[in-house]
Amino acid sequence: MKSSQLLLLCLICSINSSGQFNMPSFKEVVTSFFSTYQFESNDSYLKFQRKKDGWFISEDKYTNPGKFYNTALYWSAQTKSFKKLNYPLVISNDSLTAEAVNYYLSLINWNYEEYQFQRNKYYGYPGWDWDVINDETGRGTETDSLLESKGRAFSNYASGL
Repeated sequence: MKSSQLLLLCLICSINSSGQFNMPSFKEVVTSFFSTYQFESNDSYLKFQRKKDGWFISEDKYTNPGKFYNTALYWSAQTKSFKKLNYPLVISNDSLTAEAVNYYLSLINWNYEEYQFQRNKYYGYPGWDWDVINDETGRGTETDSLLESKGRAFSNYASGL
């Protein structure tokens, strides 16, 4: 009996940890985007950004990085749903989706980005650290994940001084 209770507790904790910031994971958002839309460009690449309002998608030029444009809300924290974007629709094909996701993940530093999105409440845009530091959500009832995120934000902000 105790072993089944322990197993149930572990399963509940693992489910809870996957949604620690009440938003889909980085890989879920990337997979959703490439299973719905096409993105082909020789002069820009996609940037995914998790902000207070949800997941955003921006484009960034190879020749002038850091100047995001064509930014749009993709997943709304308010409605907890994906929004329609102004990109060409993909013809449904699971192998092409997996190929597009893998190609995108190979373009970015996948391990680093995934780690940062797992650990930081907001991430992927200039000023994310300041937004985490000033976020009032959960004040007084911070989880260990929120405290870690805040600590990382302070560290990143301090290293930029």
